[in-house]
Amino acid sequence: MEYLILSIAAILLFIISTVVAFYYMQDRILFKPDLLRHDYKFKFPLGLAFEEFNLSSPKDGLINGIHFKVEEPKARVFYFHGNSRSAQFWGEWCEMLAQRYQCEIILPDYRGYGKSRGKRDMNAMLKDMEVVYTHYSDTELPIVFHGRSLGGAFASHMASLHAPQRLILESTFTKTSHVVLPQKVNLPDLWLFKFHFQNLNKMKKIQSELFIIHGEKDRLIPMEQGIRLFKEFKGEDKHLEIIEGGTHNDLYLKPSYHTALSEAYTFDH
Repeated sequence: MEYLILSIAAILLFIISTVVAFYYMQDRILFKPDLLRHDYKFKFPLGLAFEEFNLSSPKDGLINGIHFKVEEPKARVFYFHGNSRSAQFWGEWCEMLAQRYQCEIILPDYRGYGKSRGKRDMNAMLKDMEVVYTHYSDTELPIVFHGRSLGGAFASHMASLHAPQRLILESTFTKTSHVVLPQKVNLPDLWLFKFHFQNLNKMKKIQSELFIIHGEKDRLIPMEQGIRLFKEFKGEDKHLEIIEGGTHNDLYLKPSYHTALSEAYTFDH
């Protein structure tokens, strides 16, 4: 009996220590940034015109990013990138989008990414993106929020507040806990996660046209999460594109992905 009690106690101690360690280490687990020096000079392969911006944000934040420009733009797109790298890496992709679809693109880096600075916490990061939007919202162009993976949390948050013409969610999760735990496990995210992003709850508040693009074979964020977001959205103007054979990081290799992207970036209707 004593051995059984000691075994149970050891198991409970292991579980508690694991949960505590995860809680305090999740910043390093969830975010994989590239850091850039403050004097780093951005350069992109297509030579498209761009301006670098630096915006002050609450809680000692400094948000750096890139504003790609084109002649006679059809829309202004706020592109919220994934959990890795920086605006230098994502800027090459956004430059291509801006040129191909003739739109302006605003690409901010999150706190601790690239040249952006500030201690990371979820509410501060969300507020940072509101600061970026406020700075660039004065336009007669259609406004689009495009979120890729982690960026979908910022895109859905912003869309729930500001009602852009269109919301594009690409390889986006339902909520943080569903990335690391089975979807059937419904522990309150506040128990385990400092960064408890809630995309599923935001769907009911969003009134914009919705495009969801997801890889059929995505193992990091299974396509069922994209489908669930699509079903939770109550508006009628919504589109779901499942990319056959696509995983989390290779959608750009699939012709059907570019077909879906072209539809999402058509602004003539």
